[in-house]
Parts: sequence; C-alpha cells; structure tokens
Amino acid sequence: MKNLPTSRHQVVFLFALSLFAIIAIFPPISYGNGLWPTLMALAETHFTASPTNPNSPAGVTYTWTGAVSADWFNAGNWSPNGVPGALDMAVIANEGVAELSADTTIANLGVGDCRIYGAGTLNITGAISAGGGTAQYDVNVNVATLNLASSGVSGGGTMTVTTLLNWTGGGMGGTGKTVVAAGATGSITNSIGLLRQLDNYGSLEYFAGINTCCGVINNYGSFNHKGGNFQNFGFTNTGTFIKSDATTSEVWAFSNNGTVQINAGIFQLGGLSGTSTGSFTVAAGAMFKVSRSHNFTNTSSITGAGDVSFEGQTASSVNGAYTVTGVTYMSGNSGEYIFNSNVTIPNLVITGNGISGTGTVTIANHLEWSGGGMVGPGKTVIAAGATANITNGIALIRQLDNYGSIDYFAGITACCGVINNYGSFNHKGGNLQSLGFNNTGTLIKSGTVTSEVWALTNNSTVQINSGIFQLGGASSTSTGSFAIAAGARLNVSHTHNFANTSSINGEGDVSFEGQTASSVNGAYTVTGVTYMSGNSGGYSFNSDVTIPNLVITGNGIMGNGTVTISKTFTWTGGGMIGSGKTVIGEDVVLNQSNVVCLSRRLDNYGTINFTAANFSCGGTPFV
Repeated sequence: MKNLPTSRHQVVFLFALSLFAIIAIFPPISYGNGLWPTLMALAETHFTASPTNPNSPAGVTYTWTGAVSADWFNAGNWSPNGVPGALDMAVIANEGVAELSADTTIANLGVGDCRIYGAGTLNITGAISAGGGTAQYDVNVNVATLNLASSGVSGGGTMTVTTLLNWTGGGMGGTGKTVVAAGATGSITNSIGLLRQLDNYGSLEYFAGINTCCGVINNYGSFNHKGGNFQNFGFTNTGTFIKSDATTSEVWAFSNNGTVQINAGIFQLGGLSGTSTGSFTVAAGAMFKVSRSHNFTNTSSITGAGDVSFEGQTASSVNGAYTVTGVTYMSGNSGEYIFNSNVTIPNLVITGNGISGTGTVTIANHLEWSGGGMVGPGKTVIAAGATANITNGIALIRQLDNYGSIDYFAGITACCGVINNYGSFNHKGGNLQSLGFNNTGTLIKSGTVTSEVWALTNNSTVQINSGIFQLGGASSTSTGSFAIAAGARLNVSHTHNFANTSSINGEGDVSFEGQTASSVNGAYTVTGVTYMSGNSGGYSFNSDVTIPNLVITGNGIMGNGTVTISKTFTWTGGGMIGSGKTVIGEDVVLNQSNVVCLSRRLDNYGTINFTAANFSCGGTPFV
C-alpha cells in the first residue's frame, strides 16, 4: 500500500501508461504520431473535475506547514504531503513564510497572516480568499478573482487581477502595486485602506471611503466613483473617471489626463494641488468643486450644463476651454482664480476671492458680485443683454467692460481698475474708486445716498435721478451730457473739463467744490442752485451761460465767458476773476457784507446792497 500513487498527477501518468500497454497488445489500432499526448489528454480529462464530468476527482486543498523549509516546491512543507498543482487550492496562514523560486499555477489561494517571496510568479486561475490578517506578497501574482473583506494585501510584488476584484474591507499596502487588468471588473465598498499603488486598466466601481491614506491610483480604464471620499497622495486619470451618484465625493491630489464625467452629485478636488490636461464634463444638476489649487492646462476643458464652484484658499488657473452653461461660483478669503484663456461664463456668482489672469472673461447672462474681486492684466466683459448686481465691498484692479446692464450698490475697497461702460450702469450707492470710468453708454445715479466716481470720462449720457453724484479721485474730461433731476445734485469735487460738446442740465443742483480748477466749455442749463466753494482754485466758464441761482462761498467764477445770474445770488467768499464778465439780472438782489475778490467785469442790472470793506482785489471793478 505504501507504493500506491499519492497524487493526482501520478494517477494520470499510470492511467496513460496502462492505455499505452493495451494499445501495444492490439497493434491494428492506430492513433497516429500524437499517441502519447492523446493518451495524456484523455487521462487528464478523465481525472479532472468539471461540470461536464462531475464524477472526476476534484483538486486537493494543501495547507502550508513549513515543516521542512520555506521551499514552496518541497512536498514535506504541505499537508497532505505534496505540492499544489493547477487544480489545487493552497492555504497559507498562521504567519507562514513560503519561498516561490519558480513560476507555478494553482486554482485557488486562501491566506491569513503570511508571506510569499521569491523569484517566481504565482498564477491563480481561481480566487484569493482572505480570512483575516495581512498577506505579504513579495512575488508577482496573477489572480482571476481577488476577495478582500477584512484582511490586507502587502509586499513588494505586483498583484494583477485578471477577472474580478471584490474589495469590501481591509486594505492594500507595501511597496508593490495592485493592477486591475484590461477586461477585468471590480467593486470597492465600505471603508478601506490604500497605502500602495493601484493601477486600473479595467472597470472599477467605487462606493467606499478610504480611511487610511495615502496611496497612488492610476486609472487607465473606467473608474466609476459612486460615493465616499478618496484621500490619497495622488489620483492620475488617463482613462475615464465617472462620478455617478447624488452624494458628495472628494478626491485628493487629482490629475486628469483623460476624461472625467460628473453625471450626478458633487465631485470635489481637495486635499492637495493637482494638474489636469484632460476634459471635465459636468452634467445638468451636478456640480464640480475645485477646493484646492489646481492647474487646468491649455489642453484641458471644462464643459457641460452643470455648475462649477471655485472655493477655499486656493489659486487655481484655467488655461484651456471653459464652456460651462450652468452657474460658476467663486468664494474664499485668500487666493484667486486665474483665467489665462478667453472664456465665456453664462452665470457667475462671486462672494470671495475672484477673477484674475490674462484672459478675457465674458459674462453672457448674469453676474452676482458681493465680495472678492477682479484683478490681473486681463479684462471682464458684461455682454450685451447680460445683467449684473454688484453689492457690498469689492475689489477692482482690472478692466471691466460693460455692454449690458449693471446695478451697482457697492463700495470698491481696493482700486484701481478701469471701467468702460457701453451699456447701462445704474449707480445706486457706494464709492467707485477706479483709475478710470469711461462712459459711452448710460450712467444712472438712482440711489438716495452719495455716490462717488473717480476719474469719470463721460462721452455719452449721465442721468442723476436722485441723491448726490460726485466726481472725485482724479482729473478727467467729459464730452457728453449730465442730466440732473429735481432734488438730485452733481458734485464736482475734483478738476474736471467739460468740453465744448458737453452739457449740464436739469432741475437739480450742481456744486463745484474742493481744491479744483474745473472748466465748463459747453452748455450749462441747470435750473436749480449752483454752488461754488473751496479755498484753492476756480471754475472757468468759457461759454456764455445763465445760472438762475448761484451761491459762492469760496473759489468762484473764472473764464472768458459771460455768466448771467437771473434769480438769486449769494456771495460770501471767494471771488470772480478772468477776462469774461458776470451779469446780475434785474430780478436779483445781492446783499454783500463779506470781503470778496473781484478781478473781473461785473454788470449789475439788479440790486446790490454793499456793506463790505472791500469789493476788489485788482483788475476791473463792477460797472
């Protein structure tokens, strides 16, 4: 009995040898030149368990004992005695250590705490099933199915899954890597740990949350992210990355060189900075959040009907195509979002940080701007037909061109940009400090508060419907019209040149004030009160004008035009100088008790009650 065959391979061999002996006895039977291989195949078929041959012997389960050595191929290291073959299952646990010195193939592998090392490759046509602990593979492994539930994969070898990865718990670590081969599928669920490289060439579905970081994932196939955060040191996508469920999914240090499809929920780039050269498509109802600095290169694209949110303390840059038709959000309190390519954004909401870069950003539908700023050498364009609301304190250090309609309630807290208005700009309140405001459209002042605009050049129409509209900050020139409604006022508090094509008109008031030397060369038909004040400068009227009501408390009239005062005149300071003349109409009564300066011709057709000590500072006294 001791000489009986003890392994399936010995039985197959003896069976084939018996057949050969039978054939030798009956020589008329011919099997051609492939006789021995044919016999071996027949024997192998007979002694192989299969669905079509259920009565054939099944594979043997060999359990590692390591009783003799660490040699995988030493039969004395296994129980029962023998070496696992292509139809067998090997079980290594209890901190067993096996050396695989050459390639071998088995059907299945069961592992616990163990280590397999060596120069060989372990080929597993069935599955690896782990019952707990960590299996350290310091060999390369090719396995059809890898099941991980509560155990781990470690080591320096490459684990290649050729058919199915079923990862429901445990983790992967070590200096090696795990590869999901082309054509393979897999699912990753529950909380798992990744501390090694995972390369996917197949199709993976991810429902999990990585609670132990930080590994590297390289996706060359399809990766469907259905939920959970992905904290790792790097995720590089060269294939197709899909976000498909309605939850929020965060990926750290993400670089996309392929295709990202955000079909539902929120997909968030976080953790660490990254660079992308590929495409991001955001479906309607979905959102793409960029909450860490990210560089979208000039070959990248962000498209789709969904929304995009740039947020956090970041300085992301968009250098490629940006054709998002949903809403783009910008928020945060440190950083900026750099657009170095020309892009069109239909709907933009800025509550913090804001736009920078060299490109032109065109708002096609609506801008809601309540914080943050716009900076950089590029420009922002509000397209014709688009609208904008600008509220709260904002920063403008960039060119803004408006062809649409802007309602402005804000105060610019950091200057100085340039605003070119070709459409409608409704200034409802707050200061507008800029290096230049060039109006070629319609500028409306409609709030009841005081609004100041720096360096305004008006080449079209300014409508001051209510409150006080003040020209300040820096000198400028206007060729267009200023219409001042009853109860409203225009304050000219910085030097301004109203050209000969300009006009100032309306039932409201005008105040020339400050240390200025403004000049009026065009039409001036204001029927309210004109005020002149200040202690350095003067207001030159170089065209003939009629002022119904004039109050001079400082500075005063200059220029070569004739200024006619037709109703009321109060003069308590300042003066009148220049080559022109001033005419007091017949209905005017001037009670003059203060010392004033007159170095100009004064024609009086009304009444002057003069009790002052001095009514001249050189030049021509009144006539």
